[in-house]
Amino acid sequence: MRNNTSRQKINQVTNRFLPLCPSVSQGYEPEPKFQDFTVLKEIGKGSFGKVYKVKQLSTGKIFAMKMVKKEKVKNESEENKSILKEALILRRLDHPNIMKIYEYFITDGYFYFIMEYVGGGELFEQLKKMNYYQESTASHIMKQIFSSVTYLHSMNIVHRDLKPENMMLVSENNMSIKLIDFGTANYVNPGQKLKLKIG
Repeated sequence: MRNNTSRQKINQVTNRFLPLCPSVSQGYEPEPKFQDFTVLKEIGKGSFGKVYKVKQLSTGKIFAMKMVKKEKVKNESEENKSILKEALILRRLDHPNIMKIYEYFITDGYFYFIMEYVGGGELFEQLKKMNYYQESTASHIMKQIFSSVTYLHSMNIVHRDLKPENMMLVSENNMSIKLIDFGTANYVNPGQKLKLKIG
């Protein structure tokens, strides 16, 4: 009985997002599209799941695949809603300094997110390795951050967790960044004041 209730909750949340994500099939158990990818290596690990570097078998293209294990989610209804909201927000965005998400799908055990792959690591880790960096480097980084945040605000979206750990480098050879981790992001109406302490 509890399993059926859980399925109904997931269906209710998922169906809200289906029109904006055609890759998700109707119903709780879509075609297992994760089989279209082969895992190359693990590139990240968090409290809810893991991130892998994967290759799409049909095209040979490289992506990042985030797997979120459902049993790790504490408050199933609200957390699942939050996870899907992050995917919905990222699907709407198109900016050179914001991580792209291409599709997501759901199975009994996991949420799967197929995202843009960037291989340079966290900006935070890169800054720790540098003894010093020039003003031109700092201004290049800040210009990208300001550009991405301005774009988000123009879309009535706030990130709410801006920090060097949530900025990935496209490669180790340059300081081009991608803003990631929209788990605490939210929509905000013009003139609305946010009061929740977060991030």
